[in-house]
Amino acid sequence: MSVCWDAMMGDHMTMKTWAAGAALFLVIGTAGRAAILTETPEPLLESGGLERVSAGVFYQWMERKVETERSYDMELDARTYEGVLGFDALPWLTLYAGAGGSDARFKDISAYGDDQFSWALGFNMNIWQWVGYGEAPAWRLSFKTRGEIAGYESESRSLSIEWLDYSVAFPLGYEVLFSRHPESFSDIDHLELFAGPALSFLDGRYEQGGQDIDFEEKHPFGVTVGGALFITETLFIELAGTYFDLWQVRGGIGYSFE
Repeated sequence: MSVCWDAMMGDHMTMKTWAAGAALFLVIGTAGRAAILTETPEPLLESGGLERVSAGVFYQWMERKVETERSYDMELDARTYEGVLGFDALPWLTLYAGAGGSDARFKDISAYGDDQFSWALGFNMNIWQWVGYGEAPAWRLSFKTRGEIAGYESESRSLSIEWLDYSVAFPLGYEVLFSRHPESFSDIDHLELFAGPALSFLDGRYEQGGQDIDFEEKHPFGVTVGGALFITETLFIELAGTYFDLWQVRGGIGYSFE
């Protein structure tokens, strides 16, 4: 009798063990499926924030002497405005694109026409820099290259003008920080001044009275000077002038999404 009782008790314990095991398996399986469904996996592709993006709005007033294919000179006056979006492709290289409007005239010959579409593509490359610290506010010297191709148009009842401007500049910059012991240049407001040689080629044409006449720049070599004041570490205003045979002045405000 005791043998039968022991056998029955053993079978009962075995069934309880199997039942407990099955329940544990179900619990673990359910929890595992829940984790798989609710846990956020690593993405296949990932995009960063806007820390490499900058934007701004700029206005430019320019005067340039041009020479036509018929060998007579005129003065091209233009006013342009544009919005610019920049992207730091590399730590030392910023690429940018701009779009806006422009109107132009030939001085003493025609009036300003209606605004037409304008565009620009360019880069800003920081080639060399030298950082200094001391009792005075920290400072930095830099040498940069800026290149741009831009297209402008203007049209009135009697005259239409369009031209491309291929330009490059090599400014030497001096920056001073408004702090005696800054940790880095990105943590403090600063002032930047720059000056250097510039080069600009114009490739244009105008249409008047049914005739198309090509023109180009009279003097391609010049000099650029200007400055940028960083009101905060990300917000700045800029003013620059470039002299070839006449002045062209550009100013605006920009923001860096750091």
